[in-house]
Amino acid sequence: MKYWFYNMDKVETIEGLENIDTSKVTSFLCLFRGCKSLKSVNISMWDTTLVTDFASLFFDCYDLTTANVSGIVTSTATRITSMFNGCHSL
Repeated sequence: MKYWFYNMDKVETIEGLENIDTSKVTSFLCLFRGCKSLKSVNISMWDTTLVTDFASLFFDCYDLTTANVSGIVTSTATRITSMFNGCHSL
């Protein structure tokens, strides 16, 4: 899933994320990076048990005020660098 929403700088909301099967995903690298107008995101329902790379997940999401990551499992993570770097409103 790396770079899925990369640099979609005009997107304010993303709906339907709960319908994405992430049970086999290993990388969230730069998934929302550069989504400068994104206000909130809820990925708490995603299965992240195989994800090893969370680096720059929300990098430069300037307007992000809410990020529900409560269900995220990071026990298998090997990279989480800059995960929230540039999230000035969070």
